[in-house]
Amino acid sequence: MRYLKDFQSMQRNEFIEPETLDLIEKLSHNTGESNHFREVDRLYSELSSLNQSELKSIEMVLKKMTRLSCIKQLYKMKVTMNVIKNQNGEDKYVQSRGAISIEKGKRVQIAHYADLKDYVGDDIIQDQLKKLIKDPAFRANEHISAIKKIEPELNSINGL
Repeated sequence: MRYLKDFQSMQRNEFIEPETLDLIEKLSHNTGESNHFREVDRLYSELSSLNQSELKSIEMVLKKMTRLSCIKQLYKMKVTMNVIKNQNGEDKYVQSRGAISIEKGKRVQIAHYADLKDYVGDDIIQDQLKKLIKDPAFRANEHISAIKKIEPELNSINGL
């Protein structure tokens, strides 16, 4: 959830897209039911009339809610791993990938190569990496690595 960003766009009267506002207005005129059109106008007006003290308190709460949401998304992120071959066709690398959806059509994603020095020697046996990506400790370490890599971008996108 983008609590803070959504609140800020509501204050600028930008939360509901112009096309949607046009549809609300059109349907209101066609049906004689203008409840939503008037309500949107009233709600925007009430948000814009908040004083500085109220805004500061609300934004503090929304930042905390957004941060909790980001943490939840980080740990729900699915991290997949693939064994990547070098130019000679030998299994040499493990690539970890993860993505977090922000909103429809927008997501943050990462891909990185795992640090294998603590898990395999210099001479990697072909099937060694395929077994390694199933190891729970290795998977946990890669999940943490993916979280560390994606977290700054997720925070930034969410206004933190």
